Amino acid sequence: MRRALDKLKSSGDELEIEKLIMDWLLGLRILKAHREKLGVNFRLDTVEAQTSALKDLVEISIETGVLDGIFLLLDELEKQDGIQSPRMLVSYLSAIRAIIDALPRGFFLVMAVTPDALARYSEALPALRGRLQDKITLPMLGSFDEALELANQYLEDARKKAKKENQGDSGGTSPIISDKEIKRIFKELYDSRISVGDEGVRQRDFLHKLSEEAENNFRKFIRK
Repeated sequence: MRRALDKLKSSGDELEIEKLIMDWLLGLRILKAHREKLGVNFRLDTVEAQTSALKDLVEISIETGVLDGIFLLLDELEKQDGIQSPRMLVSYLSAIRAIIDALPRGFFLVMAVTPDALARYSEALPALRGRLQDKITLPMLGSFDEALELANQYLEDARKKAKKENQGDSGGTSPIISDKEIKRIFKELYDSRISVGDEGVRQRDFLHKLSEEAENNFRKFIRK
């Protein structure tokens, strides 16, 4: 990394050097131009090599005032469990752990994941959970009023988006889901979760059911 940045500083063709550095950082194949113009001889094709390069780049950027830090948000991390093989999942989680270890400063990570998936991930890679701090757990919905407030928040956001996209016309005033339907959905979920010992309804499950109901209502409206 030091040699590559020195070449960037001293080269008369910054655009070409920038492209070569980007190719190298992306782990592409090392060519003669990379060896001669960057002074790099090894491809970044392992997690360790990529993490080391990232660490150097971030630290240099912070020292020179180019960068204050990296903010990384990993949303719906539980979906990795469904699309990755067990081996690839552990490799993915290990890469996250490696980044945390490599960047003790200048790095802020937020992971959004379901409790069940976090428990499975912690079993697959115990070292990961020990590196996570400030755990924030979303409270379960324990009453219809809480559920209605959450649903109305999403409905209001959808109205604002529709109004903006349609130049002030939100397309009507009738809600795609009525309060009665919201109450029915919440009660069905609440009864099923209480029967298995939960304290309420997870927001994720409630919003998923609302989305399905909205899709069904929309299809009915289209058919009319």
